[in-house]
Amino acid sequence: EELGVTVRRARPLLRFRHDYRDRHVLLDTWCVDDWDGEPASREQQAFSWRAADDLADLDLLPTVAPIIKALRLPPLYVFTRPDATLFELLTGLIRLPRGALLRLRLPSLPEREYAALAASLLPAVRAAGLKLILDRDPALVAALGADGWHASSAALRRYGARPIAADRWFGCSVHTAEELRAAQIVDADF
Repeated sequence: EELGVTVRRARPLLRFRHDYRDRHVLLDTWCVDDWDGEPASREQQAFSWRAADDLADLDLLPTVAPIIKALRLPPLYVFTRPDATLFELLTGLIRLPRGALLRLRLPSLPEREYAALAASLLPAVRAAGLKLILDRDPALVAALGADGWHASSAALRRYGARPIAADRWFGCSVHTAEELRAAQIVDADF
C-alpha cells in the first residue's frame, strides 16, 4: 500500500523484535519477487532502488541493519564433505550455484594442511563465483583473504566480541537458546 503495488509472489526474509525505550516493534520482512503496478512513494518518504550492498551512505534507523544483513546474505550455504580431497573440491566447484557460501569443513585435517588446502582452493572458489568460509582459527580468514568464518558452538564460547572483521561473513552453529544469545552478542551474521 505504501508503494502502490499489489504483491503477487513473496517469501519470508526475516522476523525479529526491536526494543526501543518506549515501545517494542515486531518487524516481519519479506522479499517480494513479483508484483503488479509501478512502485512509487505514496506517503512522501524518500524512494530509490538500491542494491543491498549500496546502502551505507543512507541515514537509516537501527532496525534496518538486520534486514540489510539478511538481504546481503547469500541464499545458499554449502558444506564440503568432511573427507573431501582437493581434487574433489576443485572438480565439484562447477556444480555449485554462483554466489553461494562454501564452508571448508574438514574436521580431521591437521591445522597446517587445512590452511594450505584453503590457500590452494581460494582462487578456484573465487573464479567459480563462490565465497569461501573457513572454520578453524578466525585469524586464518584475514591471513588468506577468505570470505568468512564459521564458529562451532564450542568456539563461540571463547569470544566475547566479533572475532573477524565486519566485512567478512560470520556464521555460528547454535543448539540452545544460550548459544543463540552468545551468537547475537558477538554479532554473528547467521
